Amino acid sequence: MSKEQLRWTETIPTVQDYLDLRIATGLGAKPPQEVAERALANSLYMICAYQGQRLVCFARIAGDGALSYIINSVMVAPEFQGQGLGKALMQAISDWLIANADASAYVCLMAKEPADQLYQQFGFQAIPGNIGMRWLKP
Repeated sequence: MSKEQLRWTETIPTVQDYLDLRIATGLGAKPPQEVAERALANSLYMICAYQGQRLVCFARIAGDGALSYIINSVMVAPEFQGQGLGKALMQAISDWLIANADASAYVCLMAKEPADQLYQQFGFQAIPGNIGMRWLKP
């Protein structure tokens, strides 16, 4: 199936669809439903595509809407990977940032290899001397 045959939208998917895609893609532990609902509602921008009623890819931007933007939850269902959907998601994300983010803004993301190669196509690069860190609640 080509990306043109999917239904693309910039609206919030159901929380269950979002959580199901997180699990299918191995993005991470499934957050509680109410946490996922709040996260989606507080997103600055999101893009997703459906095959029929099934959510097959998703990406979102979180942040303060001025200086800090975080691209996260970039997901493509395993059986749809390798078809250009990740690139289509990142093109939509990039277009939104160009239209809405100031040049002084800090836009970041965490990338797993080999996905970093996709992000490099959109101007992202590793920052020498920096490492990604994560806070874990005690």
